[in-house]
Amino acid sequence: MTSALLAGSTILLLQAVLFGLEVTHAFAARLSGNPEGSDQSDPPLPKYGNYAYGKRCGCSYTVPYLEQNDCCADGLLCDPETRTCRVAVGEPCKEKTVSLSNRKCAREAYGPQKDIIHCGTESCCIESIPPEALANPSEHVEIFKLHKPVKGRISSCCGGIIKIQEIDGEHYPFCAEHMD
Repeated sequence: MTSALLAGSTILLLQAVLFGLEVTHAFAARLSGNPEGSDQSDPPLPKYGNYAYGKRCGCSYTVPYLEQNDCCADGLLCDPETRTCRVAVGEPCKEKTVSLSNRKCAREAYGPQKDIIHCGTESCCIESIPPEALANPSEHVEIFKLHKPVKGRISSCCGGIIKIQEIDGEHYPFCAEHMD
């Protein structure tokens, strides 16, 4: 009777060990994002949440769909290039602690304006229109369109002022510098 009991215990122990190995293998495959038989390298990024600055995100909608870019915390947008939460235009980008750099702006989310957005004195903002465009506005309509404030907010302009230029009967609001 003892040998039958010992044999039964050995079989149960062996099954438990094998089951544990299968569970460990499945768990490791899930962590790597590449389960057996799958050619997908990364699992899809979550589209909903309240992700902090620098966290991975998956709702990287760009202009004109910025309202749908809402998976990051307030004041942040999911940057389409890096797929991480970065600072939105008009929001503070200066670090409050001693650090080597400022927080990065979600430039790519703003489409064609991306090259004129940077971390200004206090916040991520749109550069002021260049003087050559102001000298001859009718030849620089596209520049006026690029320097348009986000949602008409002064906080989106690095220069802290919005002006309006009339060109061929159309009114173009743009970010400008204070002229003291």
